[in-house]
Amino acid sequence: MINKIIKRLEKRAQKYSVVTNPSAYMNNKKSRKRSVPADKDKYTLVRSNIIPNVGSTSCSDLNGGNNCTLTATYNIMQFYRQQGFDKIPENDEELYKLIMEQAKRLGYNDQNGIGLFKIDNLVRDTWHRGLGYTSGSARSRYIWRHKRLTDEIDKGRPFIFSLANGVYFNQTIVVCGYEVYKNERTGKEYTFLITADGWSTQRRYVAFTRTRAKYLSCVTYVEAPERDKLFEDDAE
Repeated sequence: MINKIIKRLEKRAQKYSVVTNPSAYMNNKKSRKRSVPADKDKYTLVRSNIIPNVGSTSCSDLNGGNNCTLTATYNIMQFYRQQGFDKIPENDEELYKLIMEQAKRLGYNDQNGIGLFKIDNLVRDTWHRGLGYTSGSARSRYIWRHKRLTDEIDKGRPFIFSLANGVYFNQTIVVCGYEVYKNERTGKEYTFLITADGWSTQRRYVAFTRTRAKYLSCVTYVEAPERDKLFEDDAE
């Protein structure tokens, strides 16, 4: 039964395409739902918040092998390295090797990747076992509120997003921002999450609020080590 559901979701995913232009996406989607011609609607960017310095390395750049969760963790750690967490190696190969070691401890392999319920473990083990910090954590949630996700971005905290449907079926990505578009005709606003999706180094989007998109997903919130702990760790 479960295998049939997975195959069905995988087949549906093939019908979707990645979002690179939110305005074009909304016009294409809305024009199929009602009689208003697509050229009658204009969508204008009214708000955005993008966290700088989040890594955009692709899975293939890190040798592939069902490594989307490892790549997402790697891109998150690249961001925190820029924030002054100097135990994170400057050498990119060394950083990925460190993450891979933690992933293998948790059961990762090239064929099956790493289990959904171990994503937060991977991030925590990277902070503690891999990098040697005494604080820093991660928490996975399978039920979440839209506002909580945009709040994370507003607080400057990129997070990991694992999806089980849509174009990113069975893919783990990093969310590093959002953009809000307004329909000039109706006044309605639509939010799109900005991602480092591990497939491309270019900016891509996940349709979010008011777009009728719904997701089976897991959000993993990443917590950096406490700043006061950094000085204690360095003194030891």
